[in-house]
Amino acid sequence: MILRVKGVEFSYENKKKILSDVNFELDKGSFLTILGPNGAGKSTLLNCITNLLKPTRGELWLKDQLMCGMDLKQVAKTIAYVPQVHIPTYEFTSLDFVVMGRSPHLGMFQKPTKADYDIAKAALVQLDSMELAEKPYTKLSGGERQLVTIARAIAQEAELIVFDEPTAYLDYGNQIRILKLIKTLTQRGYSVIMTTHSPDHAFLLGGKIGILDYHGGLQIGAAEEVLQEEVLARIYGTDVRVIYVKELGRSVCAASLAGFL
Repeated sequence: MILRVKGVEFSYENKKKILSDVNFELDKGSFLTILGPNGAGKSTLLNCITNLLKPTRGELWLKDQLMCGMDLKQVAKTIAYVPQVHIPTYEFTSLDFVVMGRSPHLGMFQKPTKADYDIAKAALVQLDSMELAEKPYTKLSGGERQLVTIARAIAQEAELIVFDEPTAYLDYGNQIRILKLIKTLTQRGYSVIMTTHSPDHAFLLGGKIGILDYHGGLQIGAAEEVLQEEVLARIYGTDVRVIYVKELGRSVCAASLAGFL
């Protein structure tokens, strides 16, 4: 067990409850995809998991430690966070940006060493992206920037990587490439939590599926148990069909044409 979320609830000050009694465990090398409508609290849940927000109630355990007793640097040695979008401020090279993932392992005012740069280069090589090393991060395309951000998470040497809608703003080809990469990471022993708006992503990647509803509850199970037509229709407020496509060897989620005619 790498992560245990036990009875977690969260409310913003003077606001309604966002998360309500969320419970799950994640083992090393396992995968969890979290689905839910806009505003359900997916990003809030990720912020609690990565210790950026403190739950109103409940406990988060990282391995055998209560996360509330750990500082951000301790957490960052185990959990890496890949945000939905990263807006660059300075024109760092991609390699320098990846090296920033080494910061949890450096002391205050300590500069990255050659060993840290070697780890960063190895992360880029692992993603077949070494040709981006000397390019300014600000000049990268959306797909390239996402690859470099994932390389930074790998250079962090964390065991759990948390992705907040990693395919947002990417074209279809880049979406598939990023999903394949994330699948590969789990095969290499990383634990992964990912949020997405697309049920098809969950069908493609497998693992456990979590559905976060507007009441802040999280239902978790295998795809065939959780991704039911009535559940998806209720969550997204539209008529959908879940169909097994023999040629693809998997189920797909598709909108019904009835609402367009």
